[in-house]
Amino acid sequence: MILRGFEEEIISDIVLNERKRWLVVCGTLLLLGFVLALRGPECFMVDAHGLISHLQYGTEEEDGSPFVVIPLLGKFKNEDGERWHLMLSVSKTASGFEVRKWVESLAHILRLEDNMSGPAFCYSDGTLIRSFEIDLEFHTALERIQAENAHLIEPGVEVRESFSIFRSLRRGSTSRATELKLSDTVVNLHNRWRSVDYLGGQRSQRSMRDYYTSIRLTRAARLDYTLNL
Repeated sequence: MILRGFEEEIISDIVLNERKRWLVVCGTLLLLGFVLALRGPECFMVDAHGLISHLQYGTEEEDGSPFVVIPLLGKFKNEDGERWHLMLSVSKTASGFEVRKWVESLAHILRLEDNMSGPAFCYSDGTLIRSFEIDLEFHTALERIQAENAHLIEPGVEVRESFSIFRSLRRGSTSRATELKLSDTVVNLHNRWRSVDYLGGQRSQRSMRDYYTSIRLTRAARLDYTLNL
């Protein structure tokens, strides 16, 4: 419902372009945080160059679901000099989240502004957005839902105390995975990069070629998590 509200503003003729840009950024961050089960700080690791350069992959899949690649840039570097961890999401989840559409909208903005490197979630000048501003938008949307749909968020719940991008997105995602009875194998594979791909901030000693091969071979299993959300 949050994204639906954002979309209504984005297509409105009376909403300023600056506001529309902000909603695309916020909406994409909230969506990726949920479908990828990211902890709050991890949302801000999405890399602009990596995101744009990987958009070509997954658009047409004959043997499975179309997907989109989300590169995270952290404090790690491997022997080939690349520093991305590549996460995968289906282009559209079972419940209708249009991940590729939001990601492509964000990439379009980044290209127009020539923000082709650095954080994907940035202001128009390329600087990283501040988390409290995302939280403010998140809280405002949740309070609107609470006022209009009390069966979703009870009136007595203090939204600003109970919800935050630093805990609610990942918690909501894993709770949904539990409701759907996704196997531990699927959940662990989706989240394995925190404990396997990066050890103490350093990628294991695999080359990028081996890393890409591993992702390709396990792609179907990796996509199972996001497919079912």
